Amino acid sequence: MPGKVNPVIPIAVCQVAFAITGNDASIAMTCQQGMLEINHFEMLVCDRLIDSIRLLTRAAEIFSRRCVDGIVANKKVSHKNLLASSALATALVPTLGYAQVSDLVRTALAEDRPFIDLIIEKELLTESEIKGLMERLIGGDNAPN
Repeated sequence: MPGKVNPVIPIAVCQVAFAITGNDASIAMTCQQGMLEINHFEMLVCDRLIDSIRLLTRAAEIFSRRCVDGIVANKKVSHKNLLASSALATALVPTLGYAQVSDLVRTALAEDRPFIDLIIEKELLTESEIKGLMERLIGGDNAPN
């Protein structure tokens, strides 16, 4: 499919997690079989532990370099999505009360529209009041211009 990006690096990181989980199981089993003063399986414990450290270090480096470095958030889209989300309803509970906010969220979900639009439509708060509450919640410096 044109433009499709396969998540090969995140999938590889998941595979590393599986390998490390297997190493952890090996370490746990060998430690259970060892005696207090002498453990004939120390070499396996060391080998699996060092392997896990190596795998995790390399996976973190590759994931950071190829998947995380250079990511830039689209502030306008993120802000729009945030304001359209009912997750912010909690911030309005002190102002409007739990029952009223809960009703607004249910109505917004049923009508498939942002709950903030309902608040403005019902004249419970103005757009600038909502913006002030949200800016205090998410930080005024983070809001797009």
